[in-house]
Amino acid sequence: MPLRARLARVKLLLSLLLALGADKTPFAGLSLRNSPDGCVVSHVNPGPFGGDGTKSSSLWRGDLIVSVNGQHVSSQTFAELVGKLKPGDELVVVYRRGKDAEAHLGDAVPSGDPQGEERTVKVVLEAKEDWMGTIGRALRADAVIAEAPEGEFEKRILAAADKLELRKGKDGLDALLGYVRATQDHVLDANSSPLVVQALRRPLSLDATEATLAAAVQRFARAAATPGKLGPATQELVLWAIDGRAPGANAAPTSLAADRAAWRDRARAVVAHHRDDVSIDPANAMLALSLVSASPALASRALAETGARLARLAEDEKELTNAPPGVPDALRERVAAAVQGQVIAAFECPDGLCVVGGNGKNTYEMSKLARVCDVGGDDHYTWSAPFDGDEQLVIDLYGNDTYESKADFAGPGVGVFGLSIVDDRAGDDTYTSTRRFSEACGLFGVGMIVDRKGKDRYVNTSADAGFAQGVGYWGAGILLDLAGDDSYVGEKLVQGVGGPRGFGLLCDVAGNDEYHANGPSFGSVYGTAGAFVGMSQGMGYGIRADAAGGVGALFDLAGDDKYDVGEFGQGCGYFFALGVLHDVAGDDVYTSQRYGQGTGAHQAAGILVDGAGNDHYSCKQVAFQGGAWDQTIAWLLDRGGDDVYTGFGLGQGAAAEQAIGVLVDCAGKDKYDSPQAQGESGGNDYHYSECGLFSFSVLLDLGGAKDEYSTGRLNGATTKTGARNDAKPEASNLYGICIDD
Repeated sequence: MPLRARLARVKLLLSLLLALGADKTPFAGLSLRNSPDGCVVSHVNPGPFGGDGTKSSSLWRGDLIVSVNGQHVSSQTFAELVGKLKPGDELVVVYRRGKDAEAHLGDAVPSGDPQGEERTVKVVLEAKEDWMGTIGRALRADAVIAEAPEGEFEKRILAAADKLELRKGKDGLDALLGYVRATQDHVLDANSSPLVVQALRRPLSLDATEATLAAAVQRFARAAATPGKLGPATQELVLWAIDGRAPGANAAPTSLAADRAAWRDRARAVVAHHRDDVSIDPANAMLALSLVSASPALASRALAETGARLARLAEDEKELTNAPPGVPDALRERVAAAVQGQVIAAFECPDGLCVVGGNGKNTYEMSKLARVCDVGGDDHYTWSAPFDGDEQLVIDLYGNDTYESKADFAGPGVGVFGLSIVDDRAGDDTYTSTRRFSEACGLFGVGMIVDRKGKDRYVNTSADAGFAQGVGYWGAGILLDLAGDDSYVGEKLVQGVGGPRGFGLLCDVAGNDEYHANGPSFGSVYGTAGAFVGMSQGMGYGIRADAAGGVGALFDLAGDDKYDVGEFGQGCGYFFALGVLHDVAGDDVYTSQRYGQGTGAHQAAGILVDGAGNDHYSCKQVAFQGGAWDQTIAWLLDRGGDDVYTGFGLGQGAAAEQAIGVLVDCAGKDKYDSPQAQGESGGNDYHYSECGLFSFSVLLDLGGAKDEYSTGRLNGATTKTGARNDAKPEASNLYGICIDD
């Protein structure tokens, strides 16, 4: 090719690249906030600066910005300045860092030091599209989000606020409700959960949003009690809870093998990191974000294809249980490598090796088996490695069995880019693991355990554990126990956890049960001696800044139950997610460490509902019992009984940082013990400079019985709480109400 032609071609390619770059959004990965001394760095995200959220090799959280490209900036003008540039342009940032900057990296509200050492850093802007997940990319075209239903107490709360003149004005309750709704709508995720969106769009009706989930779960539990209806009932619940839609036409199952081969390792790495960090791993940010960006299409395919398999589950079961007796010679070697004990029948199906075990004590290596039916005996099922296929099914008809996971992302009812179900129909069984993502977990798929009878024990402990007993990430994990006095023991991210476009459910239908997720392997997030992080028992959990979370739910339908969790749990949401704990009946005991019992943090929703009984709630630290933090909605709803509420700090219907906290007790002689709160808000400095709004808190006690309040609230009266701080408005503890009828 002549030189002139080659030069013309290069020129054309450069012009095409420039044209493509012109369509990209410039990105610095820097979040700033205004302070009295100037603009301060609040977050340094993965991107041009190479941040980990808190700091990079140059800029740190708390650094005071002197100038950007020679201009003095505010948080708003910085965004405007970057918006006028393009990827490839240079950014020159002059900043000051204080001598004690390291000690202030964890400050809730960073403040710069105008006397700090002046420094300069230069970076090249990159394309935002390469450094963002799904948050803020708008809903998928096929998403279904109905209008939020009206709650049982919404009108009552609004009428009381109106009577006390708390609704109107630029900083009143109506403005706050609009602000919370706008915050959700502004950053709609391609994978946003309909239930989460409803919760944030209509905060004072979170009880009604939760009630739709409660009805769906109880409908599912009734239907699933009949083995032949398990598949369709699960399909209906999963598609509704995740995408807000009913099953469509039942297409023929197809393979997820290609997606599994291309994305499985990356998906495992993202989830494994999320056990220990609320944000993307900065060391592998590009790989992680590529998965998050691809997740809408991947999850849609996985849900469609696992849903189709669920619709045909009864056919698969029939093929397995009616298998002709005998082991073909061609399969004997593989059967011997996978099963110890009597094998009545064996055959090959598209998903792999299938066997029927006899009445004796059998041991199954489940990484080598697609389907198992065991007719009796005390059996041992082991996953030494993950099963690598589209569908795995275990049906155990009788015996005291043990299900053991020995590897990450493996175990009873773990579906990774596929469907996995364990259906145990009788016996006192044990489910045990010491690794991550085991016991009823779905990742781009559906994983499920159904235990129909017996006194069962579920265990997931060790420093290598986490994510178990009903966990869904871009898919669903369901643990359904239909009978018996059961115990659930874990440490972190267990017992109903919903990650991005995920639905994690633990539903226990009957019995006096115990739930524990409180140490000893994972120490306090806040450095509290003797405390542990839990993030369990109904935990909705998003990837902060990159992916909205899903729905994590724990439902217990009967019995006198005990719940114990560390920091974060018992109906707790984190980052555009919803956490639910709903106990239908019984005299129950709830204990937590911090952020527990209908709570949440950072643009999320959490609710605890207790239907009946004399209950005892206790939390050792702040944010509890309808305690909300940072643009979050938190509810505790107790419908009956003489209850005791004990806590310390922000709770019992209390909110801070432009949040909404609600506690409603419908009946009984109740006792509220906390040195503050009980319908009183905290400070609002996080977002006050941007929105000028306060939080809203309400404690509503109904029934007319004589109640006890440690703060001196009056029986038979409505008390307006909080006061304005004219010298420092953001510190005002407005607005709040305690209503005792």
